[in-house]
Amino acid sequence: MAKKSDRIGNRRHQQGIESRQRILEAAFEIAAERGYDGTTLSEVTKRAGIPPSSVYWQFENKDELLAEVVEENYREWRDTRATLIYERSSTNLSENVEFVMQHVLQGALIQPAFQRLGLMLSLERRVTELAARKRFRQIRDETRDLLTDWWERSLPEILGENRHSLASELANVIIAISDGLLVMTQIDEGIDIDGPIRLITLGFQTALTQLVAQNEQGASNPEITAVPLA
Repeated sequence: MAKKSDRIGNRRHQQGIESRQRILEAAFEIAAERGYDGTTLSEVTKRAGIPPSSVYWQFENKDELLAEVVEENYREWRDTRATLIYERSSTNLSENVEFVMQHVLQGALIQPAFQRLGLMLSLERRVTELAARKRFRQIRDETRDLLTDWWERSLPEILGENRHSLASELANVIIAISDGLLVMTQIDEGIDIDGPIRLITLGFQTALTQLVAQNEQGASNPEITAVPLA
């Protein structure tokens, strides 16, 4: 049987976890509504419905709090969704392209909180670097590295030494598309992005198939050329 002191300690620990989660959720809501300058610790405590001491005990300042909001949401997204793309690759190039683009589509529809908040903070130009923005940039670097690795494993071996550089370029393009779709869905609520995704997927499949074919033919400097629409 647990001692009374242990039960009290466990209850306080659980309450601390719940308070922290409420603080993070309130901070994200306010930052999404008002931006960095409009977010204050006093407003966070008010919306979270907890004593100010709870926030100041866990976070030194607003910048640290928002950095943790980005980090917390990223960890949750990575554990539940991001691993899907990094674990799967097919020997069929067209299937791989379709898979990764469907993953981008789902991400744009779900709109991860860390991506929304991170993009917003990144667009706020400041003399001093924000901890939240710095962490978001680190997350993007991690994502870029993982995407590059996935593409390199997914591209045909016949591409040889071109695989890594092409994989790196594809990773950057995927991130750019993801950013663009997120902004579009924020501005034009309810917009159907299935059509653009289908066109982008077709473009990727055509371009990569062309590069592979050129390598098979022994081209010394394979490159993508424009295909006439009519």
